[in-house]
Amino acid sequence: MVTIFSMGFWEQNNWKWRLDWPASMQQTEAVEAEALAVLLADVKPVQARADRRKWVPESSGQFTVRSTYSFLQNMDVTNVIDTDVVCALKKLWLNDVPSKV
Repeated sequence: MVTIFSMGFWEQNNWKWRLDWPASMQQTEAVEAEALAVLLADVKPVQARADRRKWVPESSGQFTVRSTYSFLQNMDVTNVIDTDVVCALKKLWLNDVPSKV
């Protein structure tokens, strides 16, 4: 089992992540790796505690499909649709093509 403490080390009271990536990554993988590094920049394990897993969206800390579904349903996702796309979609629904072609 992988633990947080196996993914980094303490150096002069500063936590250093040791994320081992393949030597060759695709562009999208490299972008995602950099995004992860940014997210983890201020995340530091508590030295006095043992590693444990906790699913934050569930009050019990246990992962469930139900809690994941609820979490995703409650996410505030705002997508801006280009006005040209909106216009094209409106025209699409106004066409005279039969529904079963």
